Amino acid sequence: MLAGRESARGVPQEVVELVRDSFAAGMQWSFRGVALLALGGLVVSVLFVGGSTAASPRPRRYRGEVTATQPSSSTSKRSSGVPAASMAARVSAGRGV
Repeated sequence: MLAGRESARGVPQEVVELVRDSFAAGMQWSFRGVALLALGGLVVSVLFVGGSTAASPRPRRYRGEVTATQPSSSTSKRSSGVPAASMAARVSAGRGV
């Protein structure tokens, strides 16, 4: 209706003002709505995502895992009690350790 100058000439000025005001009001309400949705997302993420790191369980350590406090596997004995040759045979057979 108000796409160009020629088509807008025949429209009363009151209609043009009404459309202009309606557009501005709609934009304001849409920005408010988006701001409320963003605030809701922030609240949900703070309350329900992540959590405290102090309350989280300690990570599991797996047999044979090298940590900073343990010496590397090349300098220490194997902790499983299984001879190295037997372990190699198990791994090559696909049965794991």
